[in-house]
Amino acid sequence: MELKVLLKHIVTRKWIIISITLFGLVLSALIAINLPPSNSASVTVYVKKSLETLESGDYTFDGYYAQQAVEGYTDTVIGLLESPDTMAATLRRYDISIEDSIGAYNSSLEVEKVAPQIVLVTVTRKDRQDAVDIVSELVSIASEKVVELNRIDSAQYSLIRVEDVPLVKVNTLPMVMVIIAGGLVALFVGMFGVVFGLYLREDD
Repeated sequence: MELKVLLKHIVTRKWIIISITLFGLVLSALIAINLPPSNSASVTVYVKKSLETLESGDYTFDGYYAQQAVEGYTDTVIGLLESPDTMAATLRRYDISIEDSIGAYNSSLEVEKVAPQIVLVTVTRKDRQDAVDIVSELVSIASEKVVELNRIDSAQYSLIRVEDVPLVKVNTLPMVMVIIAGGLVALFVGMFGVVFGLYLREDD
């Protein structure tokens, strides 16, 4: 079928395409309005290494090497925070079923190294208090694990929360973008349906 003939058929059936597009716009608007927002609770963690106490007159490169060591240890902290074991321990403290929930909670966790010794930990959940409780407990358990590792390695690392109260951000879908996207998808479906119908009719 030539393009000119195809366009003619599409114009002839434009009201079908317009109706499907309007339906898509209305449907996407309803979804955007009724979809509940999610809540992202974030905690900023500072990874610290205590320096050895020096006697008067002594000189050491410990300050420089400690800085290098703590920057590398920050990656270890990220691993601890992202570990399924840490999340499982967190869920146990709230009596949440690990088998049913650990996958969902792990997927809602984001750990980002924003500076050499700064880690941003974010948990996103539908329930605001759930997000706050989980991110707070997760950081606490990771801090406890760092203390345990200190005993094994004779290290002096610690995790310090920059703020005691997690920062909570409410995430909502941009309604205009959702409606436009829904309308475009519906427009494509309508045009494809018309073209496909013409193709089947020609084969007959």
